[in-house]
Amino acid sequence: MGWGLYFLLYYLSGLRSALAILEFAYRHYGKDTFAVDVDENRSISYKELYEQASFISSNIISKVISQHQPVAFIGKNSIDYFLIRCASIISQRPFLALHHHLDRETISNLLASTNCNLLFYSSNIDTHQLPEDKDITVLDVRANSPINISKTQNKHTNRQNYTYNLSSATTARQPKIIKISERAWINSLYNYIRIPEKKARKKTSFLCMPPFSGAGSVTFLPMLLSGGRYIITKQTQPSDIYRVIEEESIDTTYMPPAFFSRFIAFCKQKGLRPACEIIVGSDRINPNAIKTAIQEIDLRLTVSYGMAEVLPPLTSYIPSQHDNFERLCSVGKVNPTANIQLDLSHNMSFKNKEIGRIKVKATTMADGYHNNSLQTKRAFREGWFLTNDFGRFDKYNYLHILGRDIEILTLNGRQFFSKEIEDAIAEKLEYILNMRCIDNSEGDLTIFIEEDSLLERDRNKTEIAHIIKRIVQKQFSVDCSVKFIDSLPTTFAGKIDLLELKRIAYGR
Repeated sequence: MGWGLYFLLYYLSGLRSALAILEFAYRHYGKDTFAVDVDENRSISYKELYEQASFISSNIISKVISQHQPVAFIGKNSIDYFLIRCASIISQRPFLALHHHLDRETISNLLASTNCNLLFYSSNIDTHQLPEDKDITVLDVRANSPINISKTQNKHTNRQNYTYNLSSATTARQPKIIKISERAWINSLYNYIRIPEKKARKKTSFLCMPPFSGAGSVTFLPMLLSGGRYIITKQTQPSDIYRVIEEESIDTTYMPPAFFSRFIAFCKQKGLRPACEIIVGSDRINPNAIKTAIQEIDLRLTVSYGMAEVLPPLTSYIPSQHDNFERLCSVGKVNPTANIQLDLSHNMSFKNKEIGRIKVKATTMADGYHNNSLQTKRAFREGWFLTNDFGRFDKYNYLHILGRDIEILTLNGRQFFSKEIEDAIAEKLEYILNMRCIDNSEGDLTIFIEEDSLLERDRNKTEIAHIIKRIVQKQFSVDCSVKFIDSLPTTFAGKIDLLELKRIAYGR
């Protein structure tokens, strides 16, 4: 059965809720494997997933919290994440996934701000992170969900449910929680079906690698509908990921760009060709990493653009071996399901007057920021979401993401995007697959080169630094320093941590 038939099934059978899709998967794929945790040698079938989630819903969630309170979960990559997510769907409660890097104070603040008093956790996290508030019920998922249980009956309502996603800017002092309706979540499922040139397959084996929650959120419904299989791991080393891809016959995996560059460098150096498709997005991607992946490794690759506030895919790009350098720097064309425009009202300081702040309108847009009317008013205006990203369209209508406000460099009284400098270097030095360019308030420019992503590891670093300085001086008329670092620091979402880089470079 192909995606075309699934799409028709959606309209004919009324699979317009996450609960309906979950029950569809339970009926059609019952004994098939839903997820395998390769680190723990643990697996769960669609039947076990549904029945255990039903038990948790009926015997725990419905007895501990009211109908409009969210169900929270915290843990590292684990089957438990899906178990509690399904339990929240069955009980028709909002779901809040907390990232395992958060400290106790931040977790308590997030639970308080969402009026949440039930937190499930996976036993693979540090229990010192868990809140001690007597009004919050904290439960170990595995200690409260028997393996074999009978199916329970659940009441269906027409109430629209919600999912809460955390912004990558969330801190203890400034919790930023995005409220996404079930309707937007459902729409993201069928938007994947309608990506131009993309042929989805039934029963895909999808590798979930850290960071997991973002990919798990976006791919969850498509996997349920198609009878797919999740392979879960907490491994982050390219060699371990490659081994899992081969041993588990992975069809597709999502990789954050920072990890993607290191993985491609590893495969190129070892002469390996992973037999899977890689989806890469959420942050800008070095064009040399894409070029190496498709021209020298012959990898199946999809580049996309999206964000927590407007669920992906907003754009899509399947690179070709014949694409030029400029196209490799893009994130593709806007998909039919989204509308992207550029706000040019604040670009007076940019040399290129076609650069503007990206704003998005789509059926997958969030309802705003939970309990934060000021931030919601600033970002969600007249049906549009105003992103913090700047971009431009080329003459073929491919979108180029230049970066956020924090990535605008002021050098000698002029403004550049760090990506402009990075791309100029990448075009000349094809063996560099990952770098970041930052400045400080005094106008000093530092370029970090990631050694784990260098294709020519034996090349003299002094020579590389000299070439880079010459390129930057010639094209941008500024001086720079060059620093080599084993791996660029990343946030919990897999994005390059620019603030940490500035601290490393300038001691702040």
